[in-house]
Amino acid sequence: ERVYIPKTITKIGAGAFSNSGIRELYYDAEEISDFNGNNWIFYPQQEEQFSSNQMKQNINLVVGPNVKCIPSRFFLPLGTHLNIHPVVKSVKFAKNSRCETIGEYAFYGLENLQSIHLPDSLKTIGEYAFYNTGLKELYLPDNVESISDNAFMFSDKVEHLRMPRQLKEIGTNCFYGLASLKHLSFADTNLNELGEGAFKNCTSLNYLDLGNIKTINARTFENCSALETIYLND
Repeated sequence: ERVYIPKTITKIGAGAFSNSGIRELYYDAEEISDFNGNNWIFYPQQEEQFSSNQMKQNINLVVGPNVKCIPSRFFLPLGTHLNIHPVVKSVKFAKNSRCETIGEYAFYGLENLQSIHLPDSLKTIGEYAFYNTGLKELYLPDNVESISDNAFMFSDKVEHLRMPRQLKEIGTNCFYGLASLKHLSFADTNLNELGEGAFKNCTSLNYLDLGNIKTINARTFENCSALETIYLND
């Protein structure tokens, strides 16, 4: 039930931990090859495969201090079964984490992931990294500079979103469909431009402070039907 992936591991093949029933995963690989699009590294057991003495896969992930990048497609499901995701309950980073990048599709579709405390070292979040997750609160560290296209798209349970001070780029459809988000402020950031459709369909958003934003692209706040208060800069 417990798996430790040490610093020295450089590659994990497709299906390596498929049907394993992992409960605790300590991941500390310093540099590892990106997984292929059909990785199913942690592909879960199916209901019919359980016997009375087997435990369902219910992963609690700890990211060790040597990890510089969460690999792309880390928990991406099997390409032929995109609706069957590993059950990841929690993700924690070591206090002395050096992680700077979360790769594309890394935590894609993890609906059971309700909270995550991202490390202060983080700078870049890749495309679809947290697409359709169960996150309720999202506090992005101040050193985050770039959030790529569709990164948090359809994570519709997010109620609180804190923007990083060093943020320089928000991609297309980055926060599309955050239907529970109510307040949004860029007052403490240096961000100049919002990506196209970045907050489209955030249907509960009612308060917006644009801070230093200079450019609002097409469909940025389209269908934000609850929006009542907007503070514009000079």
